[in-house]
Amino acid sequence: MKSIYYLIVVFFSLVISGCSTTYTIKDFSSKEKFYEDFNNFASSKSLDAELINGTTITVINGYILGDTLYTTGFRIDRKSGEIALSDIKKIDYTGSDYKSANLLLKNGSQISVEEVNFRNDTLSYTNSIRQEVAMPLSHIQKVSYKNRWFSTPAGFLSGSIIGAYIGSKFPSYSYHTSMSTGKQESEQNINSALYGLGSGVIIGTVIGWLIGYTYTYQFNP
Repeated sequence: MKSIYYLIVVFFSLVISGCSTTYTIKDFSSKEKFYEDFNNFASSKSLDAELINGTTITVINGYILGDTLYTTGFRIDRKSGEIALSDIKKIDYTGSDYKSANLLLKNGSQISVEEVNFRNDTLSYTNSIRQEVAMPLSHIQKVSYKNRWFSTPAGFLSGSIIGAYIGSKFPSYSYHTSMSTGKQESEQNINSALYGLGSGVIIGTVIGWLIGYTYTYQFNP
């Protein structure tokens, strides 16, 4: 039984021990090299930026120029609201799922809305507020990106080994009556190890995916 506990510890060690990497300016020969490495990494990614005031925002295709972080899509907040149907003159849906639309109100105003839902006599919506922003690095504590697929091989491998081991230690048996003695005899099934292997692969892969591997660029510790 101690071997099982040991293998479980090894499993979590393999998946968790390398679940993150943090880069700081000290890891590079110069501040410019640090910024260059970040720009190469951040290209075509959606990153989570934590500001020094504790707010978390999403940075899309961010890049650093000078001491400023530029982005083509800071997602600042999500705004929810409701509009009475009696105030709406026209609804033009912009998606095939009828969840996004442009509204023309009777007062002449136009509003673009997302996640449209109708309830009683009102239209409810939730919008992502996006804007192009340049933000000084002095306002940013860290920027991180989680790659969920990076840790799945470790989870797959560890889970398969542990699952097969546990399955072999808790075998299942099939019973049959001997033709020669007329007594009931048992026979160990090899399927127990295979079942353990399959279960371990699934569980280990899922755990590895959930944990993920996080890359963090620390700007203001």
